[in-house]
Amino acid sequence: MSFSKPNRSAATVTSTRVEPAPVSGICVTCLDGCEGPCEIGRSALKGREMLYPQPFGKVTAGADKDYPIDFSHFNIQGTCVGAVGVDADPDVATFPAVDCSASVGADDSIKLDFPIITGAVGSTDVARINWEDMAVGAAISGIILVASDRRLFEYRHPVPTDKEIEKYAMVVCGGVKWGLVVSITRLVYFGTPPDEVIRARDIITKIDAEMILSSRPGTKYSEILENEIENFKSYGLPDEWHNHHQGGPGGYEGRFFLTNRENEEIIEADHSIAWNPSMRGFKSEDTFIVEKDKNLIISRDDRWPAINVHTEYGDILRSDILLK
Repeated sequence: MSFSKPNRSAATVTSTRVEPAPVSGICVTCLDGCEGPCEIGRSALKGREMLYPQPFGKVTAGADKDYPIDFSHFNIQGTCVGAVGVDADPDVATFPAVDCSASVGADDSIKLDFPIITGAVGSTDVARINWEDMAVGAAISGIILVASDRRLFEYRHPVPTDKEIEKYAMVVCGGVKWGLVVSITRLVYFGTPPDEVIRARDIITKIDAEMILSSRPGTKYSEILENEIENFKSYGLPDEWHNHHQGGPGGYEGRFFLTNRENEEIIEADHSIAWNPSMRGFKSEDTFIVEKDKNLIISRDDRWPAINVHTEYGDILRSDILLK
């Protein structure tokens, strides 16, 4: 009797130098165009529907329980005892005194008073099916979105995907504190930005600077927009303003309205405004308060690189691209 296996591997046509791989989902020889029912074929045809728990898009799966008894059976409705950083006094250790602040980012430079994680955005259909409710929650708590590379040139606002950043990233944030919303956009480039990006930066920061400085009490919002349109025309970009809304007054909402040519509303002192002119490769956005004597940008951080922009209304610092 012989236990040898001639031609043990159909891939190498040998009986040696072959180790079985029982966990592999691919056939020994995978033929181009094959419609066989292997795991790889299933994932290619059905994708996430074959990989995620069923019914797909209706469930969110948790870890298996170690029945008949595991720690979770003693953990339901558990309580936290003691206090850290504050006196263990029920009149002192109150909910408003709880510090939920956190920092995110590679260097922890993004500070969050109340960190919110939105899960299941791209991996299953749960987010898509319940997007209306998720969007409301994200708007209430504030949300950070990131776009990178090709998408940054094709779209003005990022949406959640699983793409990794290669060279260029745009971070858009609608931060909320005490019910008030601050809108901000920042850009990061890994390496040396190409001429196309530098040109877009120079054009948009100049347009944004003029929009901010000319937003003074007594001026119609629509007048600021008309001047912006003329500026785009002067750079040979007459239709660029159609590709994205240009911003407007905010406060307890990201924008109370999006400025258009028909707006009759007039800018007044203490208005909160966030313009966001943009073009392929760059967007500029900060929130500022219209004060009696000047406009105060409340979303700038001196640690972020900036360029001094000269306009007919005066000079102003506008956020530059952070180079890494």
